[in-house]
Parts: sequence; C-alpha cells; structure tokens
Amino acid sequence: MKVFSDDQVAAIHEAALSMLENQGMKVLSADARVRYAKAGASVDETSQMVRLDRGLVASALATTPKEVTLHSVDPERHVPLSPDALRSPRPQVRPTSWIRRAAGARGRSRIFAI
Repeated sequence: MKVFSDDQVAAIHEAALSMLENQGMKVLSADARVRYAKAGASVDETSQMVRLDRGLVASALATTPKEVTLHSVDPERHVPLSPDALRSPRPQVRPTSWIRRAAGARGRSRIFAI
C-alpha cells in the first residue's frame, strides 16, 4: 500500500531540502551544532541556526541503513522499519506498556493497525 505517489514523495523531499538549505533549523545543543559544523553544515552560533545543503543531505542519506528495527525488552514487540513495513506488528488495537509523558505523568498508549 502506498500512502503517497512518487510525485508527492518527490515534492515532500524537495520542500524538506529547501527548508533545510534556506530556512535552516534552530539547534539548541552546542554539542550538536559542533557536530553539524564538523559534518559540513553552515552554523550560525549567534542565532543557533544550522543550514544543510543538498549535497550534505544526499551524502548522509546514501550512508543510512535501508532497514532498522525498534527493539523492545520483549522480543515479540520488536518493530521492523523498512520500505515495505508500513504496518503495525499486530493488526489489532491493544494496550502497550506504560510510557512516561513529558510532564512526568504515567499513562497508557495504544497501537492502532494501519
């Protein structure tokens, strides 16, 4: 199942590249800004803005793995992420483990089948 057409994916990618190249992103972590600069990004320390040119993004994407797995304590809950894995590992709605929310509260989350 394809959520987006090839043209839509290309348009989203182009918009992201344009945003990263022209507008940039504010990076609050000084360590992260140093790492971006070492990788070849344009970093403005005064505004904390980091801009990535298309070539830098393309070279980073060329070295990323095509498949990764999100690992859980329970191996039955591992979630493979790959180009053809746009689905929930289990096709039903079910409660998952407790998660911490930003405010420190605890609550339930749910996984829904796609």
